[in-house]
Amino acid sequence: MKFSLATVLLLLATACTSLFAQEPGSKPPFDMPKQFSVDCVMSMEAMPDMKTSMKIAMDGEKMRGTMNMPQGKSGILVRGDTQKMYTLKEDEKKYISLPYNASASPTASMFPPGVWTKLGPEEANGVKATKYKLESNASGVPSTFFYWIDPATSYPTRMVMDAAKVTVDFSNFKAGPQPAALFELPADYTEEKMPAMPNMPTN
Repeated sequence: MKFSLATVLLLLATACTSLFAQEPGSKPPFDMPKQFSVDCVMSMEAMPDMKTSMKIAMDGEKMRGTMNMPQGKSGILVRGDTQKMYTLKEDEKKYISLPYNASASPTASMFPPGVWTKLGPEEANGVKATKYKLESNASGVPSTFFYWIDPATSYPTRMVMDAAKVTVDFSNFKAGPQPAALFELPADYTEEKMPAMPNMPTN
């Protein structure tokens, strides 16, 4: 199975932001600030030899992710406040506009209504954490998520999206305001059109 750069970027960004977005009623067992930065490492069962690292910065409805790929330094910018999404080719100073996906909004909840179960202590990502399971049947689709929470900080150290077989490890969490420039398209970047997807009609 092959994944495009945009797909990897979006999957990693969505997986990372899913932990930090909260919605009344979902009641996750931890609380996150609205402004922070964190390092993420994503691994996928479908691509066992590939681990993808990303630096995430968030400020309310704004999110910026940056990572080094074999193709060069790349990133994703999500602006929930303006409903805009972009992938960034930072080495080439180019960007691609993407169709806005409400599920990628930094404050859109990825914690569907469901049942949280505390499973007990378990080490994850080098931290003696507390493991939780979330079972959901939102939209009639059964889903299971696992979360490891550092009891000393109440911040997540690992998340597993069971159906997608994706694991995200978190480290170097820093709460506080982020530079405003992170969430703006650089003035010297030029737009590049999104490549046509196979078997998709074109205008």
